[in-house]
Amino acid sequence: SDAGRTEAGLAPRYPPLRPDEFHALLATKRFTNGADAELVANLYTATAREVIGGASMLKFGGLQWGDAELVELCAWLPHCQKLRTLSLVGNRIGDGGIRA
Repeated sequence: SDAGRTEAGLAPRYPPLRPDEFHALLATKRFTNGADAELVANLYTATAREVIGGASMLKFGGLQWGDAELVELCAWLPHCQKLRTLSLVGNRIGDGGIRA
């Protein structure tokens, strides 16, 4: 799939991982010090909630996202209390994404 691939052919950019997804991804990784995994997971959660949740504008235009990517992004929207502008221009969002 070329979802997330930009028009310029750059590496794909996907929706931000929810903390639970990031924690699951970390569980598949190996750390020298096992305690570091929990620290990294907690830092990701705090940072993601601050950055994404505190943003007044999010720009995800021209990424060739489809419905699946929009559904992933929509999981964040309840946490985006300061969001005033969401740019999704240049994506391939259909009815399924709009319903999300």
